[in-house]
Amino acid sequence: MSIFFQNGEYDKLSTIHKESVVHGGAHSGPAFLPWHRELTKRFEFALRQIDPNLYLPYWDSTMDGALARPQDSVIFSAELEGTTDARGFINSGPYLNFRTLEVRNYIIFMRVKCFIENLSSGKSPSEKSSSCARTNDEG
Repeated sequence: MSIFFQNGEYDKLSTIHKESVVHGGAHSGPAFLPWHRELTKRFEFALRQIDPNLYLPYWDSTMDGALARPQDSVIFSAELEGTTDARGFINSGPYLNFRTLEVRNYIIFMRVKCFIENLSSGKSPSEKSSSCARTNDEG
């Protein structure tokens, strides 16, 4: 990875992302997923210029489309993203006991409903984050 930083590829991709956020296109619209898919592809191509054996794992979400219960997807297993209990608290996997950069206690729950409500509320990003994520110290 140090080569990736030294050769400037990381800075190039970061600039592409930053500029698209500032000028629109990458966030807050229908192009969010395809735009980031393209950026991820460019990231992988840049890595493969350094080592052709490197690759990024890919989750084909269409493989889970026929599941009666989306939560049964392999992506939500302890080996990948982790499992949750009945209340939605993370109880296994790599994000168990994950700490935020804001030095708050562990994020243990996130509601999609909360995200949707905040999209139309006009709240700032920091207000959106604090109103949606519950931490252990918030009960």
